[in-house]
Amino acid sequence: MCYTVVHTYAKVTRYNEFGHLIQTIQNTTEGQKLYCKPFYITENRNEDIIVSDLHLNAVVVTDREGRHRFSYKGHPSGFEPGNICTDELSHILVCDCWTRTVQMLDKDGGFLTLIPIDQKGIKIPESVVYDSKSHLLWVGIKNSNEVFVYRYYIRGQQANLEEGCDKQENPKDNNISTWWSEEEYI
Repeated sequence: MCYTVVHTYAKVTRYNEFGHLIQTIQNTTEGQKLYCKPFYITENRNEDIIVSDLHLNAVVVTDREGRHRFSYKGHPSGFEPGNICTDELSHILVCDCWTRTVQMLDKDGGFLTLIPIDQKGIKIPESVVYDSKSHLLWVGIKNSNEVFVYRYYIRGQQANLEEGCDKQENPKDNNISTWWSEEEYI
């Protein structure tokens, strides 16, 4: 499937492999507009369509039929979603320029953890990609040639990012812990 994001009409359109329009997602079932300025888009393993919206400062998620599932608006102090990707467990990974972290959400929009990009909080994540074959999470830094690489583990129904000895418990669900470590790739 191919998706396009049309800013003029704030909608998401889906095309088949032959380039024929098969779906337009623009409003909720109540007629409310879903998007204001869609920016990045991805499809989850459970076939949800996930869009970061610059003007709403939200991640908007619809199911495959285009029905609104939820909108994640981040921490009350601020949220500026950029690039997004998903992993094998349908976790949603969002570059947040406001907190200068990557936020990990569960498939239903529940906050799981923050992945700090650097300890000083100076670097701003701009792109994020998860490679399911190597289990690496690649995070590109805004206005630089830097890429941070994290070893990412999937165990049962949880995702772990390895980091030496630091461990951060998930505030929502103590059954999921997250570890992260930066790896050097030159």
